[in-house]
Amino acid sequence: MSNIDHLNLGGNTLTTFLTVLEETSVSRAAERLGVTQSAVSHTLEKLRGIFDDPLFVRVGLGIESTARARALQGSVESMGAGQAGTEETCCVWR
Repeated sequence: MSNIDHLNLGGNTLTTFLTVLEETSVSRAAERLGVTQSAVSHTLEKLRGIFDDPLFVRVGLGIESTARARALQGSVESMGAGQAGTEETCCVWR
């Protein structure tokens, strides 16, 4: 996990992550963000590759965050989700 592509962790990507985490639904997150469900799914796929973790798994009709996603939440929130990109802050994810 030491090779995280910090350039792919922009504000929109992190905001999408937090919104899915809060909504526990890709559809509701997309609606709240004003984007398509497909756009949210593509963003999650990018994050799964970056963090080498599924981040969210299907449970019944919804999704549940993985332990890794919950562990990332505080770091993402502390970055303000719109001001990502500093090496110092991103180091907590390694």
